[in-house]
Amino acid sequence: MKTEDIKLFQQVVESGSLVKTSDTLDLAKSNISRRIKALESEIGAKLFTREPKSMRLTEQGQVFYQKSKSMLAELEQTLTELAEPTKEVSGELRVQMVANAHSLLLANTVYQFMGKYPQVKAELITTNEELNLSQQHIDIGFSFGEELEDSSLIARRIKTAKLKLYAAPSFFDGAEFGGVGVPKDFSQLDGLKYIQTRLPSGKVFKHSLAPGFDPKKLDTVLVTNDVQVLIDACVSGLGIAALPVHLGALLVSHNKLIPLCEERVVYQLHSWIMYRSNQFMPLVVRRFIDFAVTELEQSDMPSATLPATTRFLI
Repeated sequence: MKTEDIKLFQQVVESGSLVKTSDTLDLAKSNISRRIKALESEIGAKLFTREPKSMRLTEQGQVFYQKSKSMLAELEQTLTELAEPTKEVSGELRVQMVANAHSLLLANTVYQFMGKYPQVKAELITTNEELNLSQQHIDIGFSFGEELEDSSLIARRIKTAKLKLYAAPSFFDGAEFGGVGVPKDFSQLDGLKYIQTRLPSGKVFKHSLAPGFDPKKLDTVLVTNDVQVLIDACVSGLGIAALPVHLGALLVSHNKLIPLCEERVVYQLHSWIMYRSNQFMPLVVRRFIDFAVTELEQSDMPSATLPATTRFLI
């Protein structure tokens, strides 16, 4: 019985179908099906009930999945501990990140790690959706939000960004302002156009740090989960937006935006590095987590953001 076939079985369970496993691992569906059937023959039990669009575990399959997870984890952990003092860091690393202004910074962290360990190969996946590490067979995920949603993942907080309100100078030329000038108080925002941000979880910001700020009193004209679209719309004068201070201050310094309401903080946004808690962790993954946390905690976020916002500064 090959451990590779057991791992393949586990991946089918976690992805939920042969098609998803085939796409993720770049293996022919017929190859996966043949290996699963061979595994069932060796075990002497049917592991799946095959349905048109999914693979459902049988009772025996559920038992084998749970037992094999712990069994392989213990075996591989033992082998790693025996070899680690002399073992060169190598292997494949699959990293998924939520699209944001720091995607280049996160990608560069992977490049640096590969430079330090030349035997490492990596796949980088960028998404605008909430991360699902198990289904996509991902080792490491980078995400952000006001708080960490309930999850089976382990998450280490890397950075916290404070958000303030900004608008383009041209926004104040609109007739709806009536010559009032730049709002200094939240009460002066009522009815003004607002650009709302949708977080990777699909939710909008809800934990305001400023009691007087209520987006429901503004006129939401655009909702987006793309930070570049958010910045572009705000700089274009479409409406008011809540932006991380390091982004807002950069654009203010180039006369693209104006801070509102005496620059009071309205939200905070945390960044996390995330990984699965119920699996054996290969040496390459363990080393990357430690490397990434150290590098990102020491990184200069405003400078790292500059390449991503250059087109707004011209």
